Amino acid sequence: MIMRIVMYHSENSGIGYWRVWNPAKCLRGAGHEVWKFPHDMKGGVPVLKKDERDDKIPEGQWINSRIGSFERHGEWGDIFIFQRPLQPINIAVQAALRKTYNKPIVAEIDDDITSVHPSSPAYKYYRKYDSQDIYETIIIPLEDWWKFKDEKKFTKRIVEQKVNLQEKKMRIVLLKEGMADCHQVGLDWLKVADAVTVSTQALKELFSKYNKNIYVLPNSIDFQLNETLEKEYRAERPKKEKRDKDEIMIGWAGGYTHADDVALIAPAMGIILKKYPNVKFQWTAFKSMELLYLTKEFPGRVIPIMGVPINRWVHNFIRQELDIGLAPLVDSQFNRGKSNLKFLEHSALKIPMVLSPVRPYLETVKDGETGFFAKTTEDWVKKISLLVESEELRTRMGNEAYCDVKRNFNIRDNIYLWEKAYTEIIERFNRESKQDVSPLLMADNVRNESFSQAYR
Repeated sequence: MIMRIVMYHSENSGIGYWRVWNPAKCLRGAGHEVWKFPHDMKGGVPVLKKDERDDKIPEGQWINSRIGSFERHGEWGDIFIFQRPLQPINIAVQAALRKTYNKPIVAEIDDDITSVHPSSPAYKYYRKYDSQDIYETIIIPLEDWWKFKDEKKFTKRIVEQKVNLQEKKMRIVLLKEGMADCHQVGLDWLKVADAVTVSTQALKELFSKYNKNIYVLPNSIDFQLNETLEKEYRAERPKKEKRDKDEIMIGWAGGYTHADDVALIAPAMGIILKKYPNVKFQWTAFKSMELLYLTKEFPGRVIPIMGVPINRWVHNFIRQELDIGLAPLVDSQFNRGKSNLKFLEHSALKIPMVLSPVRPYLETVKDGETGFFAKTTEDWVKKISLLVESEELRTRMGNEAYCDVKRNFNIRDNIYLWEKAYTEIIERFNRESKQDVSPLLMADNVRNESFSQAYR
């Protein structure tokens, strides 16, 4: 069955790359027609290719020209894949697409949005709020509406509008400035969707209370891309300054939401750097006080590196030439829902790892064979030391991990999971939509229930 698949990613980051862009490319390679929205990743903003830009389009119409109209998507596609929404209007658009064109909507999610830790910058969006904390109601004369309707900051915050023609007034429910009820919106979205796709079994178990049709589509590596980029890098490598042959480069890569995680390895890395003068440590720069302190204590040996646009991530990671990778992870409910992606990325390049014994890794890594587990500072020092002192161990463990990941997490071998899931979703939707149209009305019911408190 050849499918027409419309996929919308929520942001230009790992979320979009691994969960939409990577499988979309392979689905197309498997013969399906795939329309990604937006279709390019450049910097942090979705853009058109230069030759497709039309500078004559009025500013207000630019977004439609950039993504194509939802009407066009609805007529063309067989199935719609959406990543997590931020506002109620996102759910309304998805439900409207389904109701108008009678096509299934799939919610793609790869995080436990119910357990975001207070230390995370995302907590203010995903914490559970009372409606009075984030919504406000204003009443304006109808003749004054024109003063507000063109103000983008205002219109983006609108949740509901009600007109009283007798009193000639409009009642508007708004999200308060700087607020977002992503927690409730996200859960409502899971209830409305015809199916949900997740990256781990833990997320399937967690979200099964909101939707009975959940599919695990594991993060997987494009080994063909890796091999191509490695060949390109080796070809240009002789032109670059060669690294000291005795130098050992240890690395950690991640985003600013991992402050608590990297704090686990800072004491151990301080000991390792003192113990081994030939060791260097590089980390993705953000405001981690523990790692910033190490940078000052070991100048030239602790190297903060800047992040790169996600479409350059694999290229950049290859060029880091790591000898050892670290994956610290606090054992929390949120992190137990995460995937084994860090292990996959390093193993695909034969980089041996020391990791926290948390569920994403416990289900994949064979301790002592494809990686080392470390829980305490003493564990981290011991396991990192073993790898620093033995090139033979690094090579053997890196090769074991590479073979294991290539055998089980190669996107070109695993793409059948996406094909199977999407086919089953379409076929079930077609059967059920003929029998009962009530699921098409669920979006309105859920949305009204979610904001009933705000309207009082």
